[in-house]
Amino acid sequence: MVTSVYLSNNTVRVLEGTGGRSSLAVGRICELQLPEGCLINGVITNAQGLEAELKEFWAENKLSKKNIMLVIGSSQFTVKELDLPNMSSRKLLDMLPREMADAERKEAPLCDYMYLRKQEKKGAMHIIGAMVERNFLDEYVQLFQRLGISIEGIQMVRTSMLSVFAYLPELSGKTCIIQILDGNNLTSILLIEGAYRYSTRVRLFNEEGTPEFAREIARNVSTIIQFNSTQKDSVPVKEFCIGGLKQREDCISAVESLGLKEFDLSLNAKLNLPDGEEARDYLPELGAFAARSKGINFWQAYKKNPARQKALGEAVHYAVPGLVVLGICVAVCGGLFVRNYFKQAGLDELDAYLMDMNNIEMSMEADRLSAELAVLKRKTASAQTVEAALSSYPKVNSRVTDAVIACGGRTVEIEVQSYLAETGTLSLLATAANVTEINAFIDRLEAANLFDRVEYTGYAYMEEAKVYNINVVCYLAETAGKQVD
Repeated sequence: MVTSVYLSNNTVRVLEGTGGRSSLAVGRICELQLPEGCLINGVITNAQGLEAELKEFWAENKLSKKNIMLVIGSSQFTVKELDLPNMSSRKLLDMLPREMADAERKEAPLCDYMYLRKQEKKGAMHIIGAMVERNFLDEYVQLFQRLGISIEGIQMVRTSMLSVFAYLPELSGKTCIIQILDGNNLTSILLIEGAYRYSTRVRLFNEEGTPEFAREIARNVSTIIQFNSTQKDSVPVKEFCIGGLKQREDCISAVESLGLKEFDLSLNAKLNLPDGEEARDYLPELGAFAARSKGINFWQAYKKNPARQKALGEAVHYAVPGLVVLGICVAVCGGLFVRNYFKQAGLDELDAYLMDMNNIEMSMEADRLSAELAVLKRKTASAQTVEAALSSYPKVNSRVTDAVIACGGRTVEIEVQSYLAETGTLSLLATAANVTEINAFIDRLEAANLFDRVEYTGYAYMEEAKVYNINVVCYLAETAGKQVD
């Protein structure tokens, strides 16, 4: 009997059963919801609290402590699809750290791989390489050792899901997207005609059951469809399956609005679960029961003695001079072959970069920002045009009004009737007891260098007030009022 233990995002799920090349059978399923802060995205954040919870959980359910397969859901794992020439497993494991991104920046990285599909090209193989830091697994290994639980394997979610697909006949030749939700983490796998093509693990930011959550699921599916459409040999995606949902209806409707049809993973002679359970909800855990000639199992790499590996590295370091001489001889004989191989590898790497979903998304985002920038530039240019037009108008400010009042002096009373900005026309009503005072006022206005011209009508004598009125129209010069007050 095998015990599959799935840990991720405050959830521990245990399946007990058996597995072989022809079938999988699960007899019991137990689940534990951990308190907040024990396990976040697969990272142990409260080892003491988690140990206490697991100890009680194991005792209550009388779970086996032997033959334990851990399946860890976490973004700490790095995955890369690789096309490589055929080589031995030992050589491949030596090469993987150089092929994995950021391996040189990882502390004691552990690597493993699994075969995907046969290559059309003879002498080549198609694999998934996976990597994780040793110290990330240290917490798990030490935790289960304290609990007296014997670990036999350590897997990651995506490759564990791929392992169980062989037991699901309905996936044979199918082009579809399969997703599994764990809390706010969504793992997606794209199959093209039954073969693995792409996978991703993303964090969702909305709460399940809300319309925003359903739209977020649909956006993730849409992104994968867009990625698929950029591939040279793309096949239209028409179906999808989502597991792990507690509230399915809105999410299914949101994805179906993209033109996809939902399908389910049925139980069959190869796969048996307890009554009422759906295979789609347990894909990561079921992968631990799958029998494969070569699957991802970080436990094998972890068990190797780090001190022995270090000594081996030092031995290689001292052997480098002799190996360099040998390498030069080999390079001379096989120069053309090596040159062509690395050129092809460079092209493959460039192609992988161009087709990488993250790079495609960044390119789309850059295009969107460029479009927004172009709109902002047009709006800025329009605003500058308006500003230039407005700045050409005269300004009726305190400098202008003070100058007009100064022209009137103490003998002429001035009332501003109106101002028309479009033409720079200032209308005044001047009142004085003596006609000569009004004439002097007009002369002073014309000499003030504020107006292009000054016009006025005839006098009107106000009998009751014993004063003269005159209407004056002043046309402001363009520079009027623009000096500092």
